[in-house]
Amino acid sequence: MPSPTNCPLDHAVISVRDRIDEAASIFTRMGFTLTERSFHSAGSCNHLMVFEQDYFELIGWPPSGQAIRPDLLDAPIGLDGLVLRTDDAHGVHRELATKGLPVSAPETLARKVRLPGGQAEEEARFTTVRFPRGALAGGRVYYCQHETPHLVWHPPFQSHRNGARAIVKFTIVVPAPMQEMAQYERILGVPAVVCTPACARITLGHAELELITAQTLAADLGPLACAPIDSAGRPLADYMAMLTIKVQDLHRAEQVVRDGGFATTRLTRDTQASMAVPAGETMHCTIAFVE
Repeated sequence: MPSPTNCPLDHAVISVRDRIDEAASIFTRMGFTLTERSFHSAGSCNHLMVFEQDYFELIGWPPSGQAIRPDLLDAPIGLDGLVLRTDDAHGVHRELATKGLPVSAPETLARKVRLPGGQAEEEARFTTVRFPRGALAGGRVYYCQHETPHLVWHPPFQSHRNGARAIVKFTIVVPAPMQEMAQYERILGVPAVVCTPACARITLGHAELELITAQTLAADLGPLACAPIDSAGRPLADYMAMLTIKVQDLHRAEQVVRDGGFATTRLTRDTQASMAVPAGETMHCTIAFVE
């Protein structure tokens, strides 16, 4: 029987702090369809870009004067959340706790949603199990159980001008990829699929988690890579750096992104053609597209 903690990628999170309006404009111009802004009961607001099996979330602070979620107060602007999907948050918590891993008890969150054409707001509900910030390198890692998935994977949300279909790779910079990957092998209960001193990878269902050294990423991306600093300008040894998104047609996606005013660069990583938008234009996260 598979481990309840060996779960697929559910979504990726970019923290934008008090710049949610700017972030929404950036990703709309890049050809993504954004959901309406909604507000979590815990003290945050968000927009989603929903794909076939997963989604990409922009999360920011609520309006001035409202309480802010404590875990977002110190979050740097940029990619800051790797989220795995589970159908049993309580089972995940039991297994991780049995392994002696530092996880929080299951927590329920909610936000109001109005579906396109709907007259009344509905409540989207989630249960999460979280590792404390710092337990894993780069940013926040947690599990999410969707109590109301129909309020997320709604067909009008899933059509994007750039043809986006799925997140296929989540890249984190760490000083020692093999050492850090051992933690994910323990958590997920499966072995890494690629491991070298400079790059380690493990499957997350339809996607892949890539741990890579800063030197290797800089060699691959050059000026497209995000600067290894936090929002206060302090150097970072580890950070979430890049998302790779599968699209229907790479040429069409590049045209849409360029029409939105972004610079794009063609790349070849792992013999696969792709194009990418520099992190300096996309809230401190390199966005790559592959067909």
